[in-house]
Amino acid sequence: MAPRRTRGPRFRLHRAAIQAERWIPRRLHWWLARRVFADVAAGTCVLLFDDALRVLLVSSTYGAGWSTPGGFVGRGETAAAAARRELGEELGVHPALVEVAGSVRADRPVVDVVFCGRLPTGGELRPDYLEIRSCQWFALDGELPRWDPEVPAALATLRRCLGADGLAAVLTEEEQDRLRVLLVPDGR
Repeated sequence: MAPRRTRGPRFRLHRAAIQAERWIPRRLHWWLARRVFADVAAGTCVLLFDDALRVLLVSSTYGAGWSTPGGFVGRGETAAAAARRELGEELGVHPALVEVAGSVRADRPVVDVVFCGRLPTGGELRPDYLEIRSCQWFALDGELPRWDPEVPAALATLRRCLGADGLAAVLTEEEQDRLRVLLVPDGR
């Protein structure tokens, strides 16, 4: 996976902000965010699957543990557009996505819109190594890493929505049945 090239001053400013963010204490970060943004922020998290129904998780340079690709929804931006933008920025991919449902975070004032997608066969990930430390596919029935609280919430949301008409665009009925078995309600 080759790193992607930078794109102008706005891109470099964004990267500098991301790098500076990791040095800000978490409480100060949330205090500043609440002064700039609304009391509740909207975010996106994308459950991206491969042909073996493994889920893609990323380890960011500014956080600990593994999480789903995604990020905050910008002003005037739809959640779907934000999810596509974040996948393009973080991983250099643009798969078809289906909105699953919303998921409320208990640990902070964020409402995540959960999307489900599939990396096209032969699709290559090109992580932005300034923002993404690493990315890896994980089998849901195997050993899972230490992850951000958003991951179990997103997986639980997906489990509740399996069988919905829209999911057929990215997951076959057999794959949805297999996910029902893999996503047992034990914290996964």
